[in-house]
Amino acid sequence: MSEHRQLFLAFTKMQRLYIKRLNERLESLNVSYAQWSVLYYIYSNGPHTISEIAKHQDVEKPTISKVVQKLDEYGYVTGVQGEDKRVKRVTLTPKGQQNCEAVDAHLGAYQQSLAEGFNEEEQAFVRQFIESVTAKL
Repeated sequence: MSEHRQLFLAFTKMQRLYIKRLNERLESLNVSYAQWSVLYYIYSNGPHTISEIAKHQDVEKPTISKVVQKLDEYGYVTGVQGEDKRVKRVTLTPKGQQNCEAVDAHLGAYQQSLAEGFNEEEQAFVRQFIESVTAKL
């Protein structure tokens, strides 16, 4: 089997296992990976519309709407009307901010343990490779 095929098979296996392990870890923090990805985007970038979040996540708006609805039920986010009354921006509540800080710290420590043994230059090389391939998709 060619090296590039082995590379992508290994990457796919790693990605699936990584998401599975994240969901296991996030369960104790009352969020799923799909929910965390939305929360983290808002946490890192501030309030955004469902359309903006869907575009960034590269998923359909109804999918993000369902995730946001669940996060709203948990009290982590709320919709705030902007100048255009037809458009709501999803923003973190204080409870959501607190949850994001806890999850971010937890996952940061986990991700650091996974990257252990790889120096920053090696990590940067892998990140650049992934970003380059992603740009081609």
